[in-house]
Amino acid sequence: MMYPDEYLDYERWANKRRNDPTLFFDACKAAQWTPPETEGESEAVSGEAATKKLAKANPQRGRSKKSTTNSVAHYMSLLSFERPRWLDSIIYGSTVTAAGVSAGKLNVRPDTVIAAMHLKTISTAAIQTAMISERTAQTVAKAARHAIHGVACHLDRYPATRAKLDLELSYELGR
Repeated sequence: MMYPDEYLDYERWANKRRNDPTLFFDACKAAQWTPPETEGESEAVSGEAATKKLAKANPQRGRSKKSTTNSVAHYMSLLSFERPRWLDSIIYGSTVTAAGVSAGKLNVRPDTVIAAMHLKTISTAAIQTAMISERTAQTVAKAARHAIHGVACHLDRYPATRAKLDLELSYELGR
């Protein structure tokens, strides 16, 4: 339960963050970020460790890694800044539908889904960090794919909204 003072503090922080001019550039940076590759590992690897490394590099079992191109990534910087109601509804619905609910709580935070929607390619490897486990990253990716489809369908149904976003995006890129 959030107390009124905490809620007001949160609202002040959220409004300040939404009006921050660097938010657009932060979103662009996040969309272009790719996980770093490990380099400079020791050359002297034992035979067993080399076999394990080769097995990880060339998995022969299981499903192939799923990677989806995000068709609305270029709109997400504007949409996450404005946060229209329809976007919140789509993200909440996608989180509930794709990720699920346990004991009355969402299994994945909607903010994580929004952050994943900024990526140009949705994959578990791109979402996974030190704080997010592989299974959680898979669930976030599933919810993000679901939300991306919802946003794309909304923009198809309402071409005026898409035209407005295109105009704002061209203005932002033309600066």
